[in-house]
Amino acid sequence: PIFTRDWFPNGDMHNLYGAHTFFLCLEDNSGSAFGVFLLNSNAMEVAIQPAPAVTYRTIGGILDFYVFLGTSPEQVVQEYLTLIGRPMMPAYWSLGFQISRWGYQSLDEVKQVLDRNRAAG
Repeated sequence: PIFTRDWFPNGDMHNLYGAHTFFLCLEDNSGSAFGVFLLNSNAMEVAIQPAPAVTYRTIGGILDFYVFLGTSPEQVVQEYLTLIGRPMMPAYWSLGFQISRWGYQSLDEVKQVLDRNRAAG
């Protein structure tokens, strides 16, 4: 199953994240590749079958399948990015070690995390 739910500190349940149901396949001998993307906002499950097959189970919605063909995996990914857009490059300072501010139960727990990080250097 694919779940992308999280909550804000005020308790409202909103979808903060998204899942991209995209897979890429490399052909055996030729080096050619293809990718498949299912654009659907409903709950779903994706299963890889033993035979060369993929099963999509969704509770509803429109089944918008996009198939990308290319001579290389890089070309397929470029076509996919043309459809969905390139990811945002975060600010340089934000690429370092991060500690989430969500989920701490008390100030004492935050202080313990701070002490552990200071001890680690």
